[in-house]
Amino acid sequence: MTDEYAEDRAEVSYSVGLINDDDARNIRPVHGRLVRWRGPATTLSVFGLVALMLVATATWATSVRSGASSVLSPHEKSVFLGLAAAEDSGDAQRTEDWIPTSARKQQEEEETQEHRPKGHEQEAVVQADSQKQCSVKGENCWLSRCCSDPQQTCYMKDGAWAGCLDSCKMGNHPDDPEEVRTPWTCFLVQKAGPALPPPGYHSTPAPALVAEIPVPSLPGAVIMGAPADGKFPTLFCFGIIRVKTYELALIKKQFDLKASYFGCEDWAILSDIETELAPGVKTIELGDLSTGNGVRTHFANTDIFSRAFDKLKEEGRMMQRDFVVKLDPDAVFFPSILKAEIRKQVRTPVVGSPGPNIYFQNCLFQNRLWMFGAVEVLSQAALQAYFKGRDTVCKQAIDYYNMGEDTFMSRCLDRVGVEALKDFALLSDGYCDEAPGDCKSGQVTYHPFKDPMSWEACFRSATR
Repeated sequence: MTDEYAEDRAEVSYSVGLINDDDARNIRPVHGRLVRWRGPATTLSVFGLVALMLVATATWATSVRSGASSVLSPHEKSVFLGLAAAEDSGDAQRTEDWIPTSARKQQEEEETQEHRPKGHEQEAVVQADSQKQCSVKGENCWLSRCCSDPQQTCYMKDGAWAGCLDSCKMGNHPDDPEEVRTPWTCFLVQKAGPALPPPGYHSTPAPALVAEIPVPSLPGAVIMGAPADGKFPTLFCFGIIRVKTYELALIKKQFDLKASYFGCEDWAILSDIETELAPGVKTIELGDLSTGNGVRTHFANTDIFSRAFDKLKEEGRMMQRDFVVKLDPDAVFFPSILKAEIRKQVRTPVVGSPGPNIYFQNCLFQNRLWMFGAVEVLSQAALQAYFKGRDTVCKQAIDYYNMGEDTFMSRCLDRVGVEALKDFALLSDGYCDEAPGDCKSGQVTYHPFKDPMSWEACFRSATR
């Protein structure tokens, strides 16, 4: 990256050198010419330059104070929305390039919390700092993960920007500057972990049962998923859907193509009510899938997945495979690529010996590693460790009833001694600063694609 400010810094160094150098007779300026002392005239020039700098500084300060009510330039508006565009191109800069100094200071203060005083003194300091650090309207609350106005909520626009709003409607917001008017997801930013959909996001019923609506197909030859090969690592893949939402149509499309879940050695689709995916092929009824309210910034779905794991354990097939894969229904997933990726990191175990005790972190989000819930991959040994410690060690140490399931699962696996392996090849997702694009990156999973045609388009693109 070209340092466009190098010359400015050099000029500042020149000025400081001119004022502070005890022997100001020979000075090396910016452009390499030798400036020599020329007596009183030079002295007057120097003081004139200093006076000019002071006047310019005062003028600048006045403009800053008065600029609060002025109209932002297009570039300033872009920075305001967290998508600062390069001056000579339409490419968005990386998040770290536009984080303001004040926000960086907030991050630094958060990192030094552990060094602050203990006890009541610490609580008072943390409370005061929290009030200072929370974002106001117009600031990127991804950085603070809270809003100073208790009536506002930190809503996610995309992986780079979130804002404090009274309410949020998905899609474009007309008051955003035109050059950065991209859709808001309106997901709720948690104090820790990925943002989550708001309550009711998946529960809005379609005009009619999705089961009665034909699943659309793209024109051209049908491309089918690769069948399971039965070799290590064998996979058990599962997901959970709400029948009266778009999710059922997605699963029907995947079943038709023998793709995603249906390319694993074993699979299961759980749902709130039992329904048919095809003649004679039914989902497993899980019952009520409504979530708790959790805290202000997210809802809790951990217990739903605990019930799913318990039901699948009782059913039995999950416990017979080398790895378990939990998938979101809107994820475009390639089991054969996952198997190849696992083989890169894990040797085939000797028959009769315990398998690897691992799970995969697939996402770098807000400078932290996560097992993001679009695709969760854990070994059979890790699964058994989870069952052994979930209701004791994990529930005692982790806020089970106020947490998203993927965050709880990864923290629980850490607690019970399961090794975490980093592998970003598992997921291409906008949350992880890596949107799926044309689905040609060769990764295991692309997310999200929420209608059958876009899902199939991504699947075809990745398969060719």
